[in-house]
Amino acid sequence: SLNPDVLAGSMHMGPASVVEQIRAAGVQLIRLPPSLDLDQLEANIQQLSDELNGDAAVQALKSELQDQRVQLERQALPGTRAVFLMAGESRLRLAGSGTSGDALLSLIGADNQADFENYRTVTAEAVLALQPELIVLSGENDQATADRLLKQAPMLAHTPAAQNGHVFTVDGRTLVSGIGLAALREALRITALMEDD
Repeated sequence: SLNPDVLAGSMHMGPASVVEQIRAAGVQLIRLPPSLDLDQLEANIQQLSDELNGDAAVQALKSELQDQRVQLERQALPGTRAVFLMAGESRLRLAGSGTSGDALLSLIGADNQADFENYRTVTAEAVLALQPELIVLSGENDQATADRLLKQAPMLAHTPAAQNGHVFTVDGRTLVSGIGLAALREALRITALMEDD
């Protein structure tokens, strides 16, 4: 019903039959790799610009990206032991390398304490053993999400992160297909909150 001329999305969009239907309908399809760092994000912005002939707009985006990169470098949290969690109804999923959660922690300069790839279900005891100074949660970007986590897994209250008020929630939708401009804003918000303490 929207009748788009162009559809941009992840290389992982699918299923294949739907992708073929989109192409058969004459819609230009731009498939981008997930951006797990700022260099890939900039490359994706450039590819979109090249495909859409949008040089003026891309220069503004690249300028904004560069300004935010500089700000992140100033506010970086090097040496901060951190974990990124997705909290479900009765389980915790810890972000390892190669995930959007790990990419967010890298953006803020923190050291992801997970020593594995992808996401894994873990216990609160396992997270406590990591002694994170920062816990970042995927959720609705509100304090209620962090409060629910600490109620659901009270052992996490004994982490340095919880004891120092460094349990923060980011809008999980900003990380669905890697790092984008919205995730970059979330990273800046986290570093600013840490800087305020």
